[in-house]
Amino acid sequence: MTTALQVSPIYQRFRQFALSREDKPALLVGRSRLSYGELLRQVDALSDGLAAAGIGSGDHVGLLLPNCPEFVLLLLAGARSGLVIVPQSIGLSAPAVEAAFRAADVRHLISWAAIAGTLTAATRELASTRVTVGGNVAGWTSFAEIIASGSEAPRNAPLLATDLPYLMVLTSGSTGKPKPIVLSQHTKILRADAAAKLYGVSDADITLAATPLYHSLAQRLVLLPLLSGGTCVLLEHFTASTWSGAVRSRQVSFSIAVSSQLRQILAHLQATGESLPSLRCLVSSSAQLDVDTKRALLGHLRCDFHECYGTS
Repeated sequence: MTTALQVSPIYQRFRQFALSREDKPALLVGRSRLSYGELLRQVDALSDGLAAAGIGSGDHVGLLLPNCPEFVLLLLAGARSGLVIVPQSIGLSAPAVEAAFRAADVRHLISWAAIAGTLTAATRELASTRVTVGGNVAGWTSFAEIIASGSEAPRNAPLLATDLPYLMVLTSGSTGKPKPIVLSQHTKILRADAAAKLYGVSDADITLAATPLYHSLAQRLVLLPLLSGGTCVLLEHFTASTWSGAVRSRQVSFSIAVSSQLRQILAHLQATGESLPSLRCLVSSSAQLDVDTKRALLGHLRCDFHECYGTS
């Protein structure tokens, strides 16, 4: 049976919105601001640069990055090129990183410069291509070089197998051995569309992602606005004050936070007396929110409030 081929559905939809609203803010991370047009051009250049570096469709690419614009660029360029993205926490020990990337058959590595030198020699040897973000490291190619080597008007996006994996998340389960959970582009689009329908997210919304991008929740909160024509605000580091500050300064209207974050946010709001009038809808995820915290949040905020639970 022949596998069907198509252009990356994530890239195709993102590009459609980018071409129709080039000047609209697409991604806000710290002081970095990228419009849809700028983001599209950088995604295309990155995709072309990765191809020139020998990273192509079906290749497993390990990511060790904090929340940063480059992580989002890699999610979109990876979708365009048909890469299999394997993100891991930068807080993992070097042996744990090695075990995870061996289990996922990683062949290329993109790492935050500050931790590239802490990786085991065996981890570095797994990767035929090694790229650093946030600085230069001897023996590695910088992310800036990869983008500079690509064209902002590259060849057409390749046709990809419809069953090609897109994200590979690793969980240790009960045995301690990394187990891959494979998600396709189709699955990520279905999840984004389901959230948009359930919570009424539209191109008018400004969505805040405040959990680590190696987790599925933050990936969803980044892709959701970019696949619906809205604006994504990505928090580099979560604290209750930075979260509420981002909601106020960016006029955030939608977010999903894990329940432990919401307890901290509630305490901050109660201590400061702040209100967040721009919030239209807030969702609690992960562990169940206790009744007292839920009641207090409902009394303090003036927005729709929901709970959801998701398992790997």
